[in-house]
Amino acid sequence: MNQANIRIKVGDEVEGRTKAVTLERMRAFSGWPNKNIHTDEETARSCGLPSPIASATMYMGYVTELLLNSFGEAWIEGGRLELAFVKIVAAGDELRARGKVVGEDEGGVKLEVWCENQRGEPVAAGTAWGPA
Repeated sequence: MNQANIRIKVGDEVEGRTKAVTLERMRAFSGWPNKNIHTDEETARSCGLPSPIASATMYMGYVTELLLNSFGEAWIEGGRLELAFVKIVAAGDELRARGKVVGEDEGGVKLEVWCENQRGEPVAAGTAWGPA
C-alpha cells in the first residue's frame, strides 16, 4: 500500500512532478568542479557530445522518487526496479517520471515505468515491482 493507504491496482497510472534539467543541477549532481561529460562543455565535446549530458542516475532518481511517493517506506523495504536509459538528457530538458500498473499478485504490483522529456519521448524505461 502507498503512504495514503490507497491500494494501487492494475490500470492505475502514477506520475511525478516535472523537473527542469539545468547545467547547475547537472553539475551539483555530478561533482562540480570535477570536469566530466556531465559538467564540462569541452570534455563533453571531446567525447563527441554536443554539450554536457545529465547523468542517467539523476533521472533514475526521479523514477525512484515516483515509486517512493507511490508506495511509501514499503518501497525501500520491498520494491524493485529495472531501468534502461534510452535517450540523452541535456540542460534545458524537462523530465517527468511516469508509471502504469500492468500486473498484480499476492506479492504486490508490477508497473511499466519510464521517464519522459518535454516532447513525450522516453529517456529511461523499465519495470518496477511494488510491494502489496
